[in-house]
Amino acid sequence: MATKTYQAGETAVLTTAFQVDGVLTDPDVSIKVTITNPAGTAVVAAVAMTTTGVTGNFYYDYNIAAAPVRGVHQVVYTAIHRGAAVADRVTITEDVVIVEGAVSVADVKNWLRVDHDEDDVDLARLITAAADYCEHFTHRQLLTATRIANWDDFPAGEWRLPYPPLQAGTIIKYYDSGGVQRTVDATVYDEDIAAEPGVISLSYEQTWPSNRGHRNDIEVTFICGYGSAADVPEHFRTAIKLLVAHWYEHREAVLTGTISKEIEFSVHALLRQMDMPEADS
Repeated sequence: MATKTYQAGETAVLTTAFQVDGVLTDPDVSIKVTITNPAGTAVVAAVAMTTTGVTGNFYYDYNIAAAPVRGVHQVVYTAIHRGAAVADRVTITEDVVIVEGAVSVADVKNWLRVDHDEDDVDLARLITAAADYCEHFTHRQLLTATRIANWDDFPAGEWRLPYPPLQAGTIIKYYDSGGVQRTVDATVYDEDIAAEPGVISLSYEQTWPSNRGHRNDIEVTFICGYGSAADVPEHFRTAIKLLVAHWYEHREAVLTGTISKEIEFSVHALLRQMDMPEADS
C-alpha cells in the first residue's frame, strides 16, 4: 500500500498496474478507482481510470478540492476482467492519499523526532482528531471551509455566525409563503468579517423578505476559517502537536479524542486564549 501526501487544491496522480499470472495485461472491461474521504463519503465512486499507454498501467487525476475533508483518503483500485467466461471484479491494490491539515505529517514527525514512514497514516489520523478537538474547544474553524446554518426566521437585529473567522461570500436563502426557495439579494445585507464572531446585518434602509414561518426556513451558507495551514495561528498548531504527541506516545493508555491531566493544562492554556463563545443558534 502506497501513501501519498498532498495539499488542498493539488492534483494527486494515482497510478496502478494490472497483471494476470504475473504478466502486465489490459483488463478486457475496465479498471476503476474509488476514493473514500475521512468522513466515510465516496468522493470518487468507481470511476474508470485512463491507460498510460503502457500495457497494464493506468492512472487517475484526483483533483483535491480547495477545502476538502482533511486526513486519510482511502483509495481502492478494482479491475473488471472477464478472463475465460464470467467477469470478475478483482481488487488490485489499495493506496492512501493524505490531504494535509492545519499541521503536516512532516511537522509532527519533526516534533516527535520520528524518522521513519511506517506510522504516517496513523499520525495523519491523529492530526485530524487533534484539529477537531481544538475546533470544538474554541468554537473556531481552522482551515477554510464552507458551512451551512439554518434558522426559523430572519433576525430582529443581526446574526452572529458560528465558527469564526468569517470570510466574505455569505449566501442567504429562504422559503417564501408559497414554499419556493429563493435567494436574498446580496445588497440587502452587510457582512462584517472583522467582527468575532462574524456578523450579518441589514444594509441601510433594507428589510428582510417574508418567509413562510416554518422550521429551518432560512439557510445561510458561509465561508469560514483562517485560510490555509500557513494562516492558522501558532497557538492551534502547537496545541495540535502536543495532542498528537501525547496520543502517539500513549496509544494504549488513552483513547484518541480524549485528553489526560498530563497535558490538559498546557493544551487548554493555549486554546483558552483563542476561545470564542458560541454564536447564534
